[in-house]
Amino acid sequence: QKGMIIRDMNEYLHPASPKWYATRGIPYRRGYLFHGPPGTGKTSLSFALAGIFGLEIYAISLQEPTLTEGDLMQLFNGLPRRCIVLLEDVDAAGLLRDGLSDADQGSKKKHRKEKKKDEVDSTEKVEEKKEDSTEPPKKDEAFTLKDLARELKAVSAPRRGGGGGNRGKDSDGQSTVGISLSGLLNAIDGVATHEGRVLIMTTNHPEKLDAALVRPGRVDRKVEFRLAMKEQVRELFVRMYAASDEVPEAGLISGAAAVGNGSLKGSGKPGSEQANGHAKGPGAADDGVELAHLTRPELEELAEEFAGRVPDDQFTPAEVQNLLMRHKKEPRVALAKVDEWVKATLEEKEEEAGIDDDKDEDDVGE
Repeated sequence: QKGMIIRDMNEYLHPASPKWYATRGIPYRRGYLFHGPPGTGKTSLSFALAGIFGLEIYAISLQEPTLTEGDLMQLFNGLPRRCIVLLEDVDAAGLLRDGLSDADQGSKKKHRKEKKKDEVDSTEKVEEKKEDSTEPPKKDEAFTLKDLARELKAVSAPRRGGGGGNRGKDSDGQSTVGISLSGLLNAIDGVATHEGRVLIMTTNHPEKLDAALVRPGRVDRKVEFRLAMKEQVRELFVRMYAASDEVPEAGLISGAAAVGNGSLKGSGKPGSEQANGHAKGPGAADDGVELAHLTRPELEELAEEFAGRVPDDQFTPAEVQNLLMRHKKEPRVALAKVDEWVKATLEEKEEEAGIDDDKDEDDVGE
């Protein structure tokens, strides 16, 4: 998949591509949707692509409550013509066609149900009062008119920034303005939008996205990021230990004065400093021996055995990398501890899944 994305982006960024697009009347844009569980490398690959092609990358958060559609359009217009625009977690922004956030949508539904119930109750009370008295139900009518006035005020309230957006409330109960779906689409590929950029959107839940946002022309490639498989785990292991020429020391920083670059001044005793100027910690002389004497075939063999002990499609690459980073210079120690780590991590995941199930049951019960 990485190779496919690199080839596709390389073709798009070729100097002859703008003319090819213009000749055929196709807007010169390219969009990608990276979707998959958290920790599978969606954002990391986005930054890696920027490094490969020498492009600047601009990350824009749509979840900022004070961001208006006018602000978003201004941000897009201020970007260079050739760059990568990264929109992370677009599913969490609550984008809807009517300009209301998910939270507002739910609250409005709840309010409508309560209002309907109140109207039914009011009608019943009116019927009872009519039997006893001919007086009109002024109290109930006043309550209904008050609700109507509140709704009209909310709908007609002016929005900041000169643009529409999602309306919501922050923790203090103050109304906020966000981005609506139409506002985002206008910023991405509206009439005034510059061509030549690469748009990357990431999401953990692609099924929550509106079809208009991910249609062909806006999103040209959808790339699924899965949990780590054996080949990926093997590559992580080899990459971690094959490039370990210099590894940061684990010794305690004590007994010496720090210099400007953060390294330690030596004590003046022979052998107290390494070539790079860092003070040696306890046992530092033997720390790199294992890696120094590890040949490439041996490393490949260790990587195969390590990958064989990690079950497929259970852990994210970030989780596997975290285990390897605990043993930066000790590949055999990482191999020895992988079974224990797998067992403990799976138990932790099962616990978290049980807690989530309990929460879902409580929500259904309410």
